[in-house]
Amino acid sequence: DHAYPQKAPPRRRCPEQKSEFRRGRERGRHGQSSSFLWRLARAYNDVHDLTDGLVEKEALAQQGKEAGEEAVKLNPSCAESHQWYAIMCGLMADYGPIQSKIKNGFLFKVCRD
Repeated sequence: DHAYPQKAPPRRRCPEQKSEFRRGRERGRHGQSSSFLWRLARAYNDVHDLTDGLVEKEALAQQGKEAGEEAVKLNPSCAESHQWYAIMCGLMADYGPIQSKIKNGFLFKVCRD
């Protein structure tokens, strides 16, 4: 039984973090690496936490969820990929219509189990 945190663990924020995040958004040659993609999902989570606008927060959560999903597809045995996908699904539960919330809650449960 795996226990995933509801929220990402706190990490030190630095000015370079946003520039790394921007570079990551343009996946380039690393786009097919599960290790890169779960780290990208984590970066989306960090920037989401630093952002104030609701629309932008939702977009960041969605993009992070997509990066996490790709990471899981590329390497289903990578625990970090599953962890960050689950975290991003949990974030998405805060946005959208009730159907989306239910779907993301289900995806979080599947990842957790």
